[in-house]
Amino acid sequence: MRFQKKSAGFRIKKPDTHDANVWLFTEKRCDFLRQTIILGKILIIKAKSGNFFTSVPLTGYHHPSRCLMTEYMMKLTAFLLPVSLLCSALPAAQAAITPLSPDTCRAMTALGIITPENPVPCERLVNVDVRFITFEGETRTGTITVADIIAPETEALFDELYRQKFPLHSVLPIETFGGDDEASMAANNTSAFNGRRQASQKAWSKHAYGMAIDINPQQNPYRFRDKNGRVTISPPQSATALTNRENIRHGKIETVLPLVFSHGFLRWGGEWKNPVDYQHAEIGSFTFINHLLSLPLPEAQAQYSAYATRYRDCFSKSKTPDEQLRARQCAKKVLR
Repeated sequence: MRFQKKSAGFRIKKPDTHDANVWLFTEKRCDFLRQTIILGKILIIKAKSGNFFTSVPLTGYHHPSRCLMTEYMMKLTAFLLPVSLLCSALPAAQAAITPLSPDTCRAMTALGIITPENPVPCERLVNVDVRFITFEGETRTGTITVADIIAPETEALFDELYRQKFPLHSVLPIETFGGDDEASMAANNTSAFNGRRQASQKAWSKHAYGMAIDINPQQNPYRFRDKNGRVTISPPQSATALTNRENIRHGKIETVLPLVFSHGFLRWGGEWKNPVDYQHAEIGSFTFINHLLSLPLPEAQAQYSAYATRYRDCFSKSKTPDEQLRARQCAKKVLR
């Protein structure tokens, strides 16, 4: 986006579309903005940084003076309903878990992000609000949507990623991108729930259950080879990142695989043959997922926590000196 300074404030010049209206907030602190998207209305924070403004969809920045908010209208034919906002501070390295509101569920349904056929209803989804470190070393806040069963372990995972200063570009729900997985990947966005089918098959993706995460897609791209030998890499700009996974890269998932596994995401797409999905980690088989869904929530959460604990016990007791090999051995042993 290009920005133009006006005497009466700021307006934002977006290429090929109209200017967005801008409202100025006077709060001294706006650490977190919980987004609500209603039939295509998206709220975007603009945070002042020095003498310029940066655009980060649906997330907040700490700034001593003010937060700027703009309303961005997506090209949807549906009518707009009221949007509600909530600003709240988060303690350092601590996440928060909240159910999706009925309004958010209706909006996601209207946008086709979740449908009545989805294997997990919207009422079983929660937002986990997290802090994370950017590639520039800044602390920001974000939101990841997962199934209620795995929310506590997901919360713990992102707390630890924050403490270890593992960089993430952004952490935004898929509705920020209208449910478009390609757009989310192109934005290098870390996300979880998306009510979609598998990219190369007709079966539901584990993302449609809210039990899989994609981490830093540009550093950890997706590769698929079709029956004619043609290779697709998503996002396309990440083709060079596939040349040698042994190279140390900032934000590469291999550097935190033991940690990802330790919170129950024991199946990593980087070990698949075709497709190879380096960004992707999921909790296990459809059989295991459906078993957890059949249980009362407290029991399901307890079983999932025990599942993650079995991996952690294996990892701590293993005598394999190589940490990466030890992690993969224990993940394979515990995986259901």
